[in-house]
Amino acid sequence: NFAAAVELSHQILRPDPGVADDRLRSIVFLSDGAPTRPIHGDRAQRYALTAAMAAALDGIHLYAFAIGPEAEPDLVYCRMLGWSCFM
Repeated sequence: NFAAAVELSHQILRPDPGVADDRLRSIVFLSDGAPTRPIHGDRAQRYALTAAMAAALDGIHLYAFAIGPEAEPDLVYCRMLGWSCFM
């Protein structure tokens, strides 16, 4: 569940409001490349994109790494989400 993972990471890394902080915050995301939850339609992709954009608005960078030989065809989802994707 890409969205749940990014949302939880975002909650942990979110900067405190009103506090000057110049720390670099990043999420390193390891996956086979394709969001699978929720299962209906393209909701998994949309939820993941929404979660990634919310984190980006708080200055959190997301780096995604696709793991395994089955990952390459599904990198399109990773790139569609606008993430920095590596294999």
